[in-house]
Amino acid sequence: MEGLDEVTELLSKASSLSSNQEGVQIELDAPETLWGMRKRRKKRTEEELIEDYLRRKVNDTIRKVAQNAHKAHLVCLLAHGRHINAALGSGTLLGAALSTTPGRNAHPPGRLDLTHLQRLVGWFGKKFPVSKKELEKDYWDVPVDEVLVRRLGCGEVRTVREAVLCFVALCRSLGISTRLVMAFPTCLLETRFWDANQT
Repeated sequence: MEGLDEVTELLSKASSLSSNQEGVQIELDAPETLWGMRKRRKKRTEEELIEDYLRRKVNDTIRKVAQNAHKAHLVCLLAHGRHINAALGSGTLLGAALSTTPGRNAHPPGRLDLTHLQRLVGWFGKKFPVSKKELEKDYWDVPVDEVLVRRLGCGEVRTVREAVLCFVALCRSLGISTRLVMAFPTCLLETRFWDANQT
């Protein structure tokens, strides 16, 4: 009988708890999103919306200017490469380059081999040393082919770039199929967008 009294006592306590008007509350610590529900964002003020709009427009403008500068720089570099290549094919420069070559270093009648090319490069390095003299004041105003004709006439070059261009002209004057490969540094396309918090 004691067991029955305990059961009835427990049932009476359970019924008194269930008759409680407040019910049971369970609190859970959950991350910002729970079961796909997003946390509500606070309503933004009109000034914040205008500031965001203006920031987006300014960043778009900066991005477009950077893209246009990058494209223009690429076009200028390609035009410069084509100009140098055309200058190396001028008749005056090819004639001056050919006149500096002695007969023993001329292009062989057969196929060009590595030993002949090594001899030609060695001869060119001795004949046209790179001097450390300063460039002339009107250096950038004079066309490239005229500068190279001058260098071939005096027998020395002032920069490594001039040495490479003179050697390409010499090879082309000998009938050696030569391609000019130049590496141009381009301006970067990426830009750092300014932050409104940084003033």
